[in-house]
Amino acid sequence: MAANEEQVRSISRIAGADYSGTNTGLYRFVKVGSDQKVELCDSGDAALGVLRGKADEDQAIEVAIGGRVLVELGASVTAGSRVQSGSGGSCITLASGADLGTALEGGVTGDIISVVLDAG
Repeated sequence: MAANEEQVRSISRIAGADYSGTNTGLYRFVKVGSDQKVELCDSGDAALGVLRGKADEDQAIEVAIGGRVLVELGASVTAGSRVQSGSGGSCITLASGADLGTALEGGVTGDIISVVLDAG
């Protein structure tokens, strides 16, 4: 089954970096930084949600905070696994970080899969 999104709840926040080019952060976990702008999560961080758009630094960007959302894998994940943020906001199998949701598909590094998001 192909990864897709359903019943996504999202909000707008201010981008803390340039997410408009090829290294956009799209489909990666984000948090609110000390400057109150959105930034990519570090491994194990609690997340506000997942980036769903592109924006220049200091511009509004869409962040999914609930529902079935797309995420980019940073390691192999099995369908049904609980997940957390990995390096650069990627999605990895839950180890010792904040529990962010459930993988609905399996995949390998770089794949885009659906996750039921529990962040936020």
